[in-house]
Amino acid sequence: MAIEVRGIDDVNRMLASLADLPVALRYAKNALIARVWEAEKTQAMMDMDRPKPFTLSQILYDRKETDADLGRVWVRDPFLNNIGADESTYHGVNILGGTRDRLKASEVALQAAGLMPHGYVWAPASGVRLDTYGNIGGTTIQKMVSDLKGGVRGNFFLMGTPPRTLGVFIKVEDSWYPFLWFVPPRQYSQRFDFYGRAFQEIEYHWPRIYEEAMDRALQAAGS
Repeated sequence: MAIEVRGIDDVNRMLASLADLPVALRYAKNALIARVWEAEKTQAMMDMDRPKPFTLSQILYDRKETDADLGRVWVRDPFLNNIGADESTYHGVNILGGTRDRLKASEVALQAAGLMPHGYVWAPASGVRLDTYGNIGGTTIQKMVSDLKGGVRGNFFLMGTPPRTLGVFIKVEDSWYPFLWFVPPRQYSQRFDFYGRAFQEIEYHWPRIYEEAMDRALQAAGS
């Protein structure tokens, strides 16, 4: 069977033609989903700056098991566990571009206490140890916020005078080092070609998947 695909519209029309062949339709969609899911993780490694395993693990897929199931490849909001790509999260700003305008809990607390200027976010200073998720540990951040709000000059020191503070220094043994900088939200350009890679994979693999789907429908009909 020679199949020529000239774009996603062709694929969609051929998928629609399988509506009366549920076995073939379910197989075709799940096979495409699996291909796209693996390809998106590969594309993320190509496009992003050394993404952590946790970042890649947030690229997920749902199989189509029944007629009611959607079947999809999607990215999780790692902060709110919402389903779908949100332009204010890490994956979203890489896929769609834009600015991270949702503040972290620590940023809200620092601004509410007048310690960090409004309209700013914090960024870790170079040399600060990050965890396996690429973040500063939550316990450390909580201790910092608690000390600064309480006016305790223990292991953390606020650089500058509110409301024009510049960041936070941390004490390591007997020396002070930059810990966080207060910076304007970064404007991200699109660099994770999530949709482009999906279309590429679907067009490339569709002819073979369609043939296999039809073979399965014929086998199901003859059994």
